[in-house]
Amino acid sequence: MSDFRVQLAHLSDLHFGAASSAAIDALHDDLAKRDPEMVVITGDLTQAGRKKEFEEAREFLSNLKAKTFIVPGNHDLPVRNLWARFVAPYNRFQRYISDSINPVWTDNRFALIGLNSARRAALGVNWSYGRLSRRQIDDAITQLQNADAACIKIIAAHHPFIRGPRKAGARIVKRGGEAMSEFACNGLDIILTGHVHLSKAEIIAAGSRNIIVIQAGTAVSGRTRGEPPSFNVIAASPSCVEVEAVTLREKLFRSAKKNSFVRADEGGWIADSATPK
Repeated sequence: MSDFRVQLAHLSDLHFGAASSAAIDALHDDLAKRDPEMVVITGDLTQAGRKKEFEEAREFLSNLKAKTFIVPGNHDLPVRNLWARFVAPYNRFQRYISDSINPVWTDNRFALIGLNSARRAALGVNWSYGRLSRRQIDDAITQLQNADAACIKIIAAHHPFIRGPRKAGARIVKRGGEAMSEFACNGLDIILTGHVHLSKAEIIAAGSRNIIVIQAGTAVSGRTRGEPPSFNVIAASPSCVEVEAVTLREKLFRSAKKNSFVRADEGGWIADSATPK
C-alpha cells in the first residue's frame, strides 16, 4: 500500500449569527499555523439561514488558505421564511457557500463523499432531525466503489450516525444504520458528522467491518453543550488515523484529547492500544 499522509481540519456548527468574533480570530490563527490540506465543514454554518449570516460565513471561508469541502446542516435552511424554506431551501447555501449540497472530492489518496442530511420539513414539529434518501445512499456506494482501492474513504454529513447525549444526539439520521452498514461493506473508513456540539472519535462495528466515526463540536459559536468551542485535526494514512480534538481556552485553540486508530486487515480499524489515555 502506498505511503502517504493527509491532514484535514474537521469543523462543524459554526452558527454565524451566534458566533464569537474572538473565537473566529483564534480559529483563523490556528488553522493558518496548522496549514491543513483541506477544511471539511459538516454543516450549520449559519444560525437561521439569513443572508447576513451566509455573508459572514463566506467571508470566513474566503480567508482560509486551504481547500474547503462543505455540506449543509439543518440551520442552513431558512428558519423563519417558510416560503423560501419550501420553495428554494438551499438557494442561499448554494449562492454563498457551494454549488453542490452533496459534494464529492477524490484523488488517489482520499475520497470525500458529502451527504446533505438536512430536510426542509418532517413529520412532527421538530424539523431539525436529518434524513438520507435511498438515492443518496446508492450514489455514495457508487462513489465508494469507484474510488481508488488504496485511498482513505470518508463520508461527511451533518447529522449523527450513532446516538449521543442530550436531545441533539438522541436520534440518528434516518436510514443512518442501514447506510453505515452498506457503506462499510463497500470499503468506508471514516464518517465525519456534527450537530451534537460535542467532539468524539470512536470505532463502530458496521457489519463485518469496523469504521471510525468522528464527531466535531461547535467551532466558534456560544451554543456549547458542556464543551468549549472545538474542532478536530485528522492525520490519516493507509495504516493509521490520528484524531486530535482542539478546544478554545484563554482565547487560543489548544489540544484537548487525542485518539489513534490502526488498520486491521479486512476487518477495518481498531483503537491503537498505545494511544495515551
